[in-house]
Amino acid sequence: MSVTLYIMRHGETDWNKEKRLMGHFDVPINEVGLQQAHVLVKKLYKIKLDSIYSSDLRRALQTSEVLADQLGISKIKSDYRLREAKGGVCEGLTWAEMHQAHPEWWERDQKDWYSTPYPGGESLLDVANRVEDMLNELAKNQVGKHIGVVTHWGVICAVLISVLKIDQEHMKRVHIDNCGLTVVHWGEEKSLLRLNA
Repeated sequence: MSVTLYIMRHGETDWNKEKRLMGHFDVPINEVGLQQAHVLVKKLYKIKLDSIYSSDLRRALQTSEVLADQLGISKIKSDYRLREAKGGVCEGLTWAEMHQAHPEWWERDQKDWYSTPYPGGESLLDVANRVEDMLNELAKNQVGKHIGVVTHWGVICAVLISVLKIDQEHMKRVHIDNCGLTVVHWGEEKSLLRLNA
């Protein structure tokens, strides 16, 4: 039982430009993000997506709505498990502000960013656990389908670490663009088919 996942990061937000941690904060996409979503549609025209699943956060849903409208998909299935890592007290802060406000956490995070939760929030390991459950359900219930998944940077990192079995030091070198497209074969055997196209 397997499924092909077309995993996309949401369009740009003002907080992306400002390098602020969004986490679960419900920030909308900006005009650039809207344009990125329209460009992403062009990458997907030749692919017959059977459905689109999305994080329930506004920036992902807005991106999904553009895709669904342009690709003729009648319903977006939102799922909270596709949310970004909860940033706790760091939500809304820039990386520099996080470093200054939470130096002990910052020190731990620099050594093990995958397993270190944000103060009052989640780690990427927490995200991986909830996302893997959801994707395993898709593989079981949507066998052979082509599924669009609109989500966030942390979710995509967690999926790539699961698929590629790479360590967090190597993952730091992987860049995931807003509206970048990553394609994964997900089942008992997992493989990366395309990265950040």
